Amino acid sequence: MTNRSQLYFVRLGTPGPAGPAGPAGPAGPEGPAGPAGPEGPAGPEGPQGPAGADLADYGELYIAQNAVATALAVQNTYYKVTSNWVDGLANGTTPQAASSQIQCDTNGVYHVACSISHSNAGTSNKRLQMAIFLDGVAQPNLTLTHDSTGNGGVDTLSLSGLLQLTAGQVIDLRIRCTNSNTVDIVVVDCNLSLARCG
Repeated sequence: MTNRSQLYFVRLGTPGPAGPAGPAGPAGPEGPAGPAGPEGPAGPEGPQGPAGADLADYGELYIAQNAVATALAVQNTYYKVTSNWVDGLANGTTPQAASSQIQCDTNGVYHVACSISHSNAGTSNKRLQMAIFLDGVAQPNLTLTHDSTGNGGVDTLSLSGLLQLTAGQVIDLRIRCTNSNTVDIVVVDCNLSLARCG
């Protein structure tokens, strides 16, 4: 039997057209954030704000080394301290040494302070009250009660507080004795001041 090899040749035709695209696959995971971009230019300058309140209003009266007594003639009656006041520094207020008072010239809230040294000679067992008066009215938040030692030395006291003031109002310092008549008190040194804080 004879083996015969046969060769076959197949002619390939030209490729057909591409088929339609398949559906999109699912989205992949989010990639890492990229680097920050460059800083942008500065924006325009905003408008100027309103001017702030000027709180530089203040004034003071003081007494230095006085030897003239203030007579407290009637028990429980306030007497204004009038001896040897001197006008101190002031701006926006009017210290009036001749009237023993400070006038407010600008509406506002003021811090009022008073320090006083008085001779206690002749005031043994005397209860003294010192108060800041506003337009002739004692201010309860600026009142101090003090029992004098009467040992011939000097007693030093201080008080402070806030007052709502309007232009033209005045403050002054007054003293009374609540348990005796006919008391003489010598205010040796004193400082009365106010300063606007609001």
